[in-house]
Amino acid sequence: MGEEYRKGPHTIYDAQYHFVWVTKSRYHVLTAEVAQHARELIWQTCEARNITILGDHISKDHVHLHVSSPPELAPSKIARYPKYIVYVMVSDFWDTVKG
Repeated sequence: MGEEYRKGPHTIYDAQYHFVWVTKSRYHVLTAEVAQHARELIWQTCEARNITILGDHISKDHVHLHVSSPPELAPSKIARYPKYIVYVMVSDFWDTVKG
């Protein structure tokens, strides 16, 4: 993989981050159907905020996300966007299942 830098109006950068988060008590809630829907929402959310996903992996109890982002976005905010989306989606899913 060659050196590919992203360019802004006044910057040239290559800020990459690797995030991992787990479900509460490592419950296996990210089943195949939920994981696929979560992946789609994560990609849409990141694309809307100019965050490039370099790699992702969703297991039954955790998510790996390798991203590149503009320097004006703090790592804590970058992680917050997709993590919140997955949290809301899984919460809604389990509310309907438990009904």
